[in-house]
Amino acid sequence: MNRKYYDKNLNQRQRKIIELLVTISTCRELEFLVC
Repeated sequence: MNRKYYDKNLNQRQRKIIELLVTISTCRELEFLVC
C-alpha cells in the first residue's frame, strides 16, 4: 500500500471531520441559526 496516498486520504478525512465539528460549534454559538 502506498503510504503517501494513505496519509493523504486520512488527512482529507480528518479535515472533513474538523470542518463538521467547527460548523456544529459555530451553529451552537450563533443562536439565530437554525441547524
